[in-house]
Amino acid sequence: MQSLRLFGEFVLHICIASVLFILMLLVGATIHLFVSWMTTMGAPQHITYPAGFLEYLVFALDFICFVVFCLGLHVAAAYCGFCRLA
Repeated sequence: MQSLRLFGEFVLHICIASVLFILMLLVGATIHLFVSWMTTMGAPQHITYPAGFLEYLVFALDFICFVVFCLGLHVAAAYCGFCRLA
């Protein structure tokens, strides 16, 4: 019963992390659309370049945080004896 509870918590954490990943992905996509719109409207490059950098920064940090979160869950599950690290 203990392993079933641990598995349920693991799945719940993965689902929550996935939802947060998707939300941040939508933020990055919205910034991308905004930067594209500003570029087509003729905004100066000193405005569009930092906004584009922000877009890529959000995507990169989102991905890194998701990977770290998933690895942390895997290590925590292995420490609790739920699964074995190969």
